[in-house]
Amino acid sequence: RLEAAPAPAAPPAPAPGGPPGAPPRQQPESGANAQGKATRQMFDKRQLRRDNAASFTAAISDWRARARDVHLAQSQCVRASTEPWGEGGWLKVFVRKRPLFEREVAHGEFDVVTVAPRPAQCSHAGELTVHTCLTEADLKRMFCKHVSFRASAAFGEEAANEDVYRVAAAPLVAQVADGGVSTLFSFGQTGSGKTHTCTAIERMAAGHLFHAVRQAREEGRALHVSVSFVELSGKRVRDLLPTDRASGGGGDVQLRDDGGGRTALVGAERRAVRSAEELLAAIELGKARRATEETAANATSSRSHAVIAVTVSEGSAVLHADQDTGPARGTGKSAHWRGKLVLVDCAGTERKEDSAHHTADRRKEGAEINASLHSLKECLRAIAAAESQRAAAAAAGEAPPRRPHVPYRASTLTRVLAESFTHPRGLVGVLATVSPGCTDTEHTLHTLHTVTAMCGLDVLTKEVRTEVAPAAPLLPPPPAAPKEWHHDALVAWMANLRGGRFRAQAAALPSDLRGKDICRKPANYFTQVLCGGDEELGGRLYADLHAEMEAASRLKLQHVKQMRNARSAAKGR
Repeated sequence: RLEAAPAPAAPPAPAPGGPPGAPPRQQPESGANAQGKATRQMFDKRQLRRDNAASFTAAISDWRARARDVHLAQSQCVRASTEPWGEGGWLKVFVRKRPLFEREVAHGEFDVVTVAPRPAQCSHAGELTVHTCLTEADLKRMFCKHVSFRASAAFGEEAANEDVYRVAAAPLVAQVADGGVSTLFSFGQTGSGKTHTCTAIERMAAGHLFHAVRQAREEGRALHVSVSFVELSGKRVRDLLPTDRASGGGGDVQLRDDGGGRTALVGAERRAVRSAEELLAAIELGKARRATEETAANATSSRSHAVIAVTVSEGSAVLHADQDTGPARGTGKSAHWRGKLVLVDCAGTERKEDSAHHTADRRKEGAEINASLHSLKECLRAIAAAESQRAAAAAAGEAPPRRPHVPYRASTLTRVLAESFTHPRGLVGVLATVSPGCTDTEHTLHTLHTVTAMCGLDVLTKEVRTEVAPAAPLLPPPPAAPKEWHHDALVAWMANLRGGRFRAQAAALPSDLRGKDICRKPANYFTQVLCGGDEELGGRLYADLHAEMEAASRLKLQHVKQMRNARSAAKGR
């Protein structure tokens, strides 16, 4: 941007006592100018959200009211089946929003996640919206981007663990008892409630599975349950259920591919369990040996993927770790593989500022985690695309397409889960947990974009932008600082200063001189340019301006403290 250059000023007089032509003596700057008050500042968008919480929460509340009215008026609330797995398809996406904690509200957080109204006779919805609160570059105008995601089922903060299990996980366990392979992936930012939800699902799944085992035994079928638990950190696979209980964990597990396209975990123990309590005890033992790293968001943030495989076999013996069919080791009796439940707890992610120490190892871990999750997404998207092509061919009466190529060898995680992608009777569920706080908006968006892309629902994502009106201030703003004065305000201040003593200087000010310009001028500018060489008069004008600047800074700081106290009092009410 081009601006008109100010008129050249008269050459300043030499400093008293100095040689002719010497530059004038520069006086040290003081007050606001010396402290860099006129320099550009950087602002954190998360802090700006908290500072403008009143404006953003009002805009979000208005959006929710309008959305609710539209749903009720049109009777077109996003439909969510009471049984998402009954609609067909092998891959489903589930999202759960946790409640906002009191400690977060005390730190200025507010709710930026909205779950669509639930249809009648349904415990969940099918749509979830994230309200991204942002500020324009001028730091004055505000707006919200309302990003809506579709899911097989979305659970609000009022949903119980039993509701989540019944809709998302119970059909997977039933498929295992019937001879299939079911896999449930858990995604979520550190502190989003992922561990809380997964623990509840594990507890209810163990009871559900052994209830099916007891029913099978009553029918004369001998079903046996075994569990293996491995940890994946980069390319390393480690057994978490070693035979030696005194050790802190087993050794490394080797991956071996057989001719049938399956991957065997050589060196991983498969422990036989006879009750739900034994199964949960084995899972807890493995969790205690899993690698964690303390962060600012969570004292035990998982820095690896955990894969729990619960295998159901039929016969008079229990399968070992490297067996799928055939006789059990050390016996002449046979045990036939029947079904498998795979629970995958993906590594936790956090912002860079959430970690107390970011060493090279931590950065390397983050890169390996991202690479493995990318490979997982590519595998699921390949199968989802093939399913869509197969459905389209069936609808058109054409021959089904060839079996798709699934790139599961791209990472260690997908190699371990190869059977989940290739089994003809496989089901895959993706469970995402999200935090409602405004500080976690970007992580919530990243999680939802990832899981919806895995299921092919990203094409249904919608985004709407709305402008945000500033909320009425709790206190009147302080007077404008001198650096914010326009030309007329500067002239008025100078003309009324000291009973009109500087009225002549005010009338002679250049028309393009504004407050931010004069605040940057050195002391000799006031003496030589504005006051015609009168040192006493120029010194007084300079001192009065900087006294005004310091007074404005004090008033602004006082106003900030008063506003903080007023916000705290408003939250208390």
